[in-house]
Amino acid sequence: MQYLHKALPIFMLIGFVWFSLAGKFRLLLLGALAFSAAGDILLALPINNSFVFGLSAFFVAHVFYLFLICHYKKPTFAANKMTLSFVTYFIVMMAFVLPKTDTLLIPVLFYMLVIFAMAMSTLGLKNQNPLITLGALTFVVSDSIIATNKFVVTVPAEGVSIMTTYYLAQVLLVMGFVKGQKKARI
Repeated sequence: MQYLHKALPIFMLIGFVWFSLAGKFRLLLLGALAFSAAGDILLALPINNSFVFGLSAFFVAHVFYLFLICHYKKPTFAANKMTLSFVTYFIVMMAFVLPKTDTLLIPVLFYMLVIFAMAMSTLGLKNQNPLITLGALTFVVSDSIIATNKFVVTVPAEGVSIMTTYYLAQVLLVMGFVKGQKKARI
């Protein structure tokens, strides 16, 4: 039952999206949130390989977010200080985390690549709602805390830090996409 509580805020966002959007855009955002909720539940289940199953669900959620971002507007990857800073951060995180992943190297590497692609694609969006970029970058912060805590060193108050940044990231992404779609209809 505890695993359902962890996903409850995401279920609430699913309800919000259901009543706020329509069409293909709604389906893509619902897909991202549904796989996020599945990831929350899978990570909390007391089963073998729950981390890999949860990571896989979040991988698919980020693919949905990538489709949403590309649907929202074609990304352009202009080199700027923000992009350069993010690429540097990503390289440092990979160097910091990947050597410690042992048998989880491949799934963690693929997950890091997809969240990097998702966040990078928001940096390249022109004239978009900044909530989307802020949400994607907050997701990176949340996942960086998870990776550091799981593979490198115990992070103080990791549970609160992870869940606060994770829920904030999801809310920012949802609000950014909903606001962007409502603007597009006006």
